[in-house]
Amino acid sequence: MLKHAKNNTRIKRKYLVWLKEAKGFSESSIDKAAASISTYETFLKIGDFRSLHPERARSFKRFLTGLKNRNTGSKL
Repeated sequence: MLKHAKNNTRIKRKYLVWLKEAKGFSESSIDKAAASISTYETFLKIGDFRSLHPERARSFKRFLTGLKNRNTGSKL
């Protein structure tokens, strides 16, 4: 399982650097992207990012509908 977490960390870092350098995103936008990736990681329970398939994407979408906004308490 640790191997997958290392692979995910490399993928995340590469993506976040790409957002900053190639796309010119601000630090706050990059922080929001990192938070979103963290939510996906929580859903995966540190599973491997490379194993994404359509059913997992649909399952993640259902997972998000069950979450609530931290500030307002309303559904996302």
